Amino acid sequence: MVSKKRTRGIPDEIQKAMIWILNQPRAPGHKPIRSREMLKELLRNPEMERLIEDILVLGPNKEAQEKKIGRQLEKWGGPKNHNPLDEVFDWRRLIDAGLGWEASDVVLDLWAYDQKLSVDRENQTPGNSVNRPATMRKALWWWKVHCATGEFRENRIELQNMTRTHFVWQAAEVFWLADWYESSLGISQDTCGNWAVLANKPWGSIVRRDAYDRALDENRISPSLNVVYRKDGNGNIFAMELVPNDGGVYRRKPPKNFEELEPSDAAQWVSDNVKSAA
Repeated sequence: MVSKKRTRGIPDEIQKAMIWILNQPRAPGHKPIRSREMLKELLRNPEMERLIEDILVLGPNKEAQEKKIGRQLEKWGGPKNHNPLDEVFDWRRLIDAGLGWEASDVVLDLWAYDQKLSVDRENQTPGNSVNRPATMRKALWWWKVHCATGEFRENRIELQNMTRTHFVWQAAEVFWLADWYESSLGISQDTCGNWAVLANKPWGSIVRRDAYDRALDENRISPSLNVVYRKDGNGNIFAMELVPNDGGVYRRKPPKNFEELEPSDAAQWVSDNVKSAA
């Protein structure tokens, strides 16, 4: 029989799951999540339950597990007081998020788009826990990214085949989450690569895009961050993290006839348009 070994500290997989739980939108006046509630939430997911119970990664019993979780929460600054920015979005309270009423049209449009994406995801995987309501913090960053994007021809991102609404929504995902990381966990996230995208506007033209690619290649700007979610076998999200968007990333979408290209032409396209992981 193989003995079960305990490890020091909390593995990254469990920390990411804890962060996902802490990131849930809260009702006004909610009480901070403490170690007992956190352990209960972790054990709701079969993969976390297996990791915690099978290899005793948090300790041999519930008391020891709660203590270890409590130490991790303290490392992140302990239970936090209620932050209104992490409440579910409410247009009537824009001022509370530091926004003026002039932001209403943009923010409501993005809120409706966020709702549509939620419905689409629910239809793809019915009954899962992928979706979460937008928060006041997310709305704040929708407006900030909107203000930084400038004009778009025909309301579409040139060369990327996406609407302006989707681009703003997607770009804001990293900014609001990085803001939450620092505010709630005391973990600083370097988003300079993300606002470098907004500054260089590589969607505006081929010239702009090539200039942005050169800046990346010459290390004059950092790679942007992406939000990565981890799902269980049923499609439920149970962990998340921010990771650099570097290595094997297409600078441009493959042409529609890519599969029909001669091998030498396809290899040349990949060489020209795929960022090396080195």
